[in-house]
Amino acid sequence: MVNLEQGRNSNSQKDNYMITVTKDDLLKSGAHFGHVTSKTNPNFRDYVLSQKNGIDIINLDDTIDNLNKALLFVKNIVERNGDVLFVGTKKHAKDVIQQEADRCGMFYVVERWLGGTLTNFSTVKKSIKRLQSLEKEGSSLYEDLTKKELLKLNREKIKLSDQHRGIKDMKKLPNAIIVVDGRTESIAIQEARNLKSL
Repeated sequence: MVNLEQGRNSNSQKDNYMITVTKDDLLKSGAHFGHVTSKTNPNFRDYVLSQKNGIDIINLDDTIDNLNKALLFVKNIVERNGDVLFVGTKKHAKDVIQQEADRCGMFYVVERWLGGTLTNFSTVKKSIKRLQSLEKEGSSLYEDLTKKELLKLNREKIKLSDQHRGIKDMKKLPNAIIVVDGRTESIAIQEARNLKSL
């Protein structure tokens, strides 16, 4: 999770509801099972409690502490009317990411991450504007076109629609991004870090 907060201040009255995750919840979901021991990133050795049958067993007390910090961080952003961008392009995460982002009214990227989505947002906004003009019913774009030109515009509309599905209504940069897999989404993380250092 990378904070892109730019010092916004807003006194909105939001619901103080916050999830609490227990150790039993994590045990039932299998969160204590880590990677195969040989594939564990050395930076995360401190979070490994033990090994069993070649699999790392994760320390769930540390997991709960860090999860609570993350929940509080997101809660603070949302309370100030901030936006969060969920990023998860792995096949098994796509549906859950989209479903949960829609449920909480936030933005998401579940298809390929487009380079420059954060660092070159002005260009992305132009692309979204183009998509919106293609989606308008009865648009003057479609007048007096040949079948070939209509097919070309429809292909462009489908492509742009897939690329911008979860960010089509995003008017400004999000205040934070939540990433499912740091390795897969390394470009998104790098862009967020570059923005924060500006």
